[in-house]
Amino acid sequence: MVEFPKTGNPGRPRQPIQVLLSELRYAQVVKTRIGGRIVDIRKRIVYGREEEIAKSEISTSYIERQNLTLRQENNRLTRKTLGYSKNDNWLGYQAVFYMTHYNFVRTHDGLKIPKVEPVQGKVYRKYKKQTPMMSLGVTNHVWSLRELLQFPYYKISTK
Repeated sequence: MVEFPKTGNPGRPRQPIQVLLSELRYAQVVKTRIGGRIVDIRKRIVYGREEEIAKSEISTSYIERQNLTLRQENNRLTRKTLGYSKNDNWLGYQAVFYMTHYNFVRTHDGLKIPKVEPVQGKVYRKYKKQTPMMSLGVTNHVWSLRELLQFPYYKISTK
């Protein structure tokens, strides 16, 4: 947000404007359909330079998988259910809890590390399961739900 200085003149002050980050890269996949069948797929760069974004990196599959997982695991996002969120505050609280659980408690098969352990002359392949935060080095263990719920999320200022 860019705030404009007060002019001292009468009248409504100028509204702040939003400015995009310089490191933002945004691309779009445009699909052309004829009779319900996809006949052409074009990749278009909306924000950023072509030298910075490889055409092979432009894909919707990762975000679509993330959106599906989010919708399936969060009843508050599903309309016409008892858990649907009408209040933005409670939806925000639940979203923060879900993202924290997803990154600290839930292990992901795509992040597992193979461990080879020989046992009585045979080699058994075992895996060390990881969470996204373990793979980034933020934590060194899979958190339990109890540990997550007891972690001090924020401090309330008493001003």
